[in-house]
Amino acid sequence: MTTYLYEWLKKISFYSILVTVVLQIVPNESYRKYVRFVTGLIFVVILSEPVFAIFQIRDSFYNIYHNEAYYQQELELKAAEKYMEELEVEP
Repeated sequence: MTTYLYEWLKKISFYSILVTVVLQIVPNESYRKYVRFVTGLIFVVILSEPVFAIFQIRDSFYNIYHNEAYYQQELELKAAEKYMEELEVEP
């Protein structure tokens, strides 16, 4: 349990440092609010990871992500994206 807690705290620390660096690199103030929003959402997921582990919700997310229907939808979206790109290329 202590190793899990230690690893979780390492993830939080590393992510906080990474976000600070990314926010310093972003050139325009208008982009920073979007970067903060996305990184805040990811930070919430990282913070809630122990709760997911306790209630074993993480396995459910893994099963949804690696589901065959999800994979099929991903392939269809990629095919549609390729088709749309081809339409834009032609005059």
